[in-house]
Formats: sequence, C-alpha cells, structure tokens
Amino acid sequence: MNKRTTDHVGNATNEFFEKNDLNGAAVAYFAAPFIQAKIDEGHKRYNSVLDAAEEDIPEGAEEFLGEVLEKHTYTREAYEQEVFETFKEKFRETFVLAAIYVPMSQLMKDLLNNPEDENQLQLLLSAMDDIAESMTHRIDIIVRLRLETGMPLEMAEEIADDIGDGEFILGKVEIVPVDDDEDDPEEGEGECCCSGECGGHCNCEENGKCKETGHCHCEDGCKCGNHD
Repeated sequence: MNKRTTDHVGNATNEFFEKNDLNGAAVAYFAAPFIQAKIDEGHKRYNSVLDAAEEDIPEGAEEFLGEVLEKHTYTREAYEQEVFETFKEKFRETFVLAAIYVPMSQLMKDLLNNPEDENQLQLLLSAMDDIAESMTHRIDIIVRLRLETGMPLEMAEEIADDIGDGEFILGKVEIVPVDDDEDDPEEGEGECCCSGECGGHCNCEENGKCKETGHCHCEDGCKCGNHD
C-alpha cells in the first residue's frame, strides 16, 4: 500500500483535516453502512481487474507477473485504507481554495455527516477508480520493462514509482559510432593552392600577381574559401 503520509500531498491533506477538525467526521463517514457497501463493491471491482490481468499473462511470464500481482493484491481492510487516503486527498482538493476565504469547517463536517450525499459519493467512486487505474498503469510499466528489456523486478518497480501516473513510452536508443575522419575533407578537396601573403603555401616571389594584389590567383580559383 502506498505510504501517502510521506509525500507532500499526503502531508498537506493531513494538515488540512487536522486544522479543520475533520478526522473524526471522515472516520464516521467511512463507517456508515452505505459507504461500507460501496467499498465492498469497489474491492470486488479492483480484484476483477487483477483477475483480468492474470488471464492475459504473456507466455513465459506467469511466474514474474504472479509476483507483481501479489504485491498489488489488497485485503479488504488495506483497500479501504487506500480509498480513505485517496478520498481525503480529493476532498481537500475540492475545498482547500474556498477554505482560504470562507470559514468552511462546519460546512465540511455537515457534508461528511451525510454519507448518502451524491456529490461526495462521486468523490468516493472517483477515488476507487483512481486506485484501480494507477495499479493497472504501474503493472503495465513493470511488465513491459521486464519482458522487453529483461530488467530486474526491483529496478522496474523503482522506475514505475518514479513515473507514477505519467505517460510511459518504451523506445530504443540507437548509438552510431562516429569515425574521427568522417568530417575530414576528401583528398585534395578544400586544399588551398596558395598562401604566402594569402596564407602560406604559395611562393609570392614567383607569383607577381599574388604579391601585387595580396590575393590568390590560382588557375582554377581558390577552393578553400579563405580568399576572395
């Protein structure tokens, strides 16, 4: 299960609920029979997603995928705790801006005291959907890294944690060696047939025009691009 209290979102959520004295109301909300029934349904849907992933196991990956799925299998209690933390995050996101300008503590308590409120129910269902989608995305990353690159499970899990819910694109990087002589001009190309006052290769004493004008006067023109 994710340790949300160690990240900045989890910390901000905990502070928000403590500041507004909402923890007791949130616990009571989740203890309501109506909410417990919804969590039962969510847990069954979550397990059905795991079962579907197990049915689609690529050939030769049964043992590996079994390890991955085992780490994502929640007991009913663990699943409820995960939903509880995710619901609290969504609840905070909904009210945090308004709470800066308007006293919201009592209003939020009143909402939590109404388990069958349709708007809050949507937050609860959204939390359960997010958990299932995040799990599916994480398993997909781990399995693809393992099968396509042979990466060890622990390393694949670390990368999946870093990516989170972000987009994952597995591509190949082609490294092409560069020949040191590749950019060198072909023999004779770009060589300057003159220099002296123009550079260094011509003998100005034997070339009056070069000496008079200070420019190269090769028969075919200078090919090095250094002269007019």
